[in-house]
Amino acid sequence: MPPPLHGFPFAVLPQVRSVGLTVFRPVWAREVHTTATCEMLHVVSGRMELALGRRRFRAAPGDTLLIPARTPHRDIYDLAAGLKVFMIFFTWAPDQAFHRIVDNTVLQAMPGHRQAEIARIIDRLRHDVVGDTPADQAVASSRVHTILLIMLREALLPRRRTIPPVSAAQERRRALVARARRYVEENYHRPISLDDIARALDLSAFYLSHLFSEESDFTLFHYLTVLRMDKAKALLASGLKVAAVARRVGYEDGSYFARVFRKYAGLTPAEYRRRKGRG
Repeated sequence: MPPPLHGFPFAVLPQVRSVGLTVFRPVWAREVHTTATCEMLHVVSGRMELALGRRRFRAAPGDTLLIPARTPHRDIYDLAAGLKVFMIFFTWAPDQAFHRIVDNTVLQAMPGHRQAEIARIIDRLRHDVVGDTPADQAVASSRVHTILLIMLREALLPRRRTIPPVSAAQERRRALVARARRYVEENYHRPISLDDIARALDLSAFYLSHLFSEESDFTLFHYLTVLRMDKAKALLASGLKVAAVARRVGYEDGSYFARVFRKYAGLTPAEYRRRKGRG
């Protein structure tokens, strides 16, 4: 029988303050800065080097790093190539005790299957944050909590066995999924299909669909749709007309766009624009 959790200080849920895909600004690479909350950075595209004092931690697509609250740091990256990171800002009562056990050295030493497990949870978090209801917030908090506990468990786990290295075939599969994501993120504004993506990657549509679902726990079409919905929400909040938003996120049929948007946001585009935008 597992021990009770009431004496476990890390059982309390974190409070997620904000999440989102961030295109890094050059000033963050040049100047040391801090935030009042803890940060979790998951690299989507590009490469970076996190400078925490005298320590440097390199990260590539799929890697996850942590920054404790109120910790001076710089996010160094190639300004010409750019950097996209999914950022999670959160507060957590036991954060100081946690960071005494878990740091980025621990994260970078984790076996590949654990890093992939964390990446899959972050992917789910990226694509299920569709509102600001208490239920949405609870789901986000529970997902971030799961990631933190996986990191903690990994830091405390005795290394009694050798984890087999990631095979060349696994690396190729992950690289293909990363290319598919990158293609979608660069072309979501066009009316692309699964066949278009597969042709761009020189793969069959069947294989690409199977591969993406297996590596990400959701379909490539779902990934494309939720990315479009997130972009649409931002455009509607800026005051852009519904028809223009539909075109900008790759929908030629405005009525179909409205049906899809309502399914994901719980509001019609016009209702969302009135509530979040400028009327």
